[in-house]
Amino acid sequence: MLESFAFRRAVCGLQTRGYWNLFAGVANRLQDAKPLDRLAALLHSQSDHNRYPGDEEFARDLAARDVYSMRACHYLLDRLENHETKELTPTATLTIEHVMPQTAKLRAEWREMLGADWKTVHATWVHRLGNLTLTGYNSTYQDRPFGEKKAIPEGFDSSSVRLNKYMRDRTTWTAADIEQRGVMLAERATKIWPPLVVSGEALQLARQDDLRARAAKRSIAAIAMSDVARALFESLRQRVLALDPAVIEVPESHSVVYHAADGDYFMEILPRKQRLLMLLNLELAECEAQDANLRDSSSKKFLAHATQDGGLIYRLHDATDLDAAMLPVRQAYELAAR
Repeated sequence: MLESFAFRRAVCGLQTRGYWNLFAGVANRLQDAKPLDRLAALLHSQSDHNRYPGDEEFARDLAARDVYSMRACHYLLDRLENHETKELTPTATLTIEHVMPQTAKLRAEWREMLGADWKTVHATWVHRLGNLTLTGYNSTYQDRPFGEKKAIPEGFDSSSVRLNKYMRDRTTWTAADIEQRGVMLAERATKIWPPLVVSGEALQLARQDDLRARAAKRSIAAIAMSDVARALFESLRQRVLALDPAVIEVPESHSVVYHAADGDYFMEILPRKQRLLMLLNLELAECEAQDANLRDSSSKKFLAHATQDGGLIYRLHDATDLDAAMLPVRQAYELAAR
């Protein structure tokens, strides 16, 4: 998984700075229970600049980029050659061969095969994956025409290197041939360096662990509240936690956020001087409760200290409102827990 992560990113030209920090952070968050699932979830949760490229991005960039300039070019061709076979080709003594030669001074046979726009074709395709292979006869091939490279002793037609089979079956070597082979090899590469596969269960567990880790670092007691607001909060808190033992309570700097077991938030409690504001992840149109204390949150351009977005605000003034307040709270919880 880590090999595929690093190689896919290298192919896609994504930055490698900070890998030490990324991998140290990931290692620190692994757990003894199902560490591979946890690793997949952690890689999945990375920000875009640390993303694990998907098949489409990886295959597209591999077929289209200058592969020859990559430090991992020989490694790439070796894996393409020897993947899923028990009869390995010993590639350590083989060198990288350009089927269409590197030299810009192409022979007349090459210029004729590539067409009138041969300079552009050569500049575009010479270092791409479709034009590269492995051989032990690089000095023999040199810049010979394609037909000679096939027919000479130890040429492509008689080569034991599996990567050269495609050339045996071709009579021309044009941009279309190079492109087709590059796409074919790139598709094969998606199996050798597989995509990230992470289960919904693993993502859910990772989310829960992250929330609980955040909660463990913070204290509800540290949140500034008046005596009136704190007493009201404690009464409300007991009822919210009683909804389900799996409810996750996360103190923030000036509020407390409640999440269902799968990590989805359903309510944020915002202390005010003599009351509480409850920000509910519930839209007014779907709310079943009818209560004068309910307000559509869209009426507020800015809600001080809120860390979440929600559709409804409930103004909890005193303990006599608790029973009514729990009706939309329960509905918001049940929607989040689905």
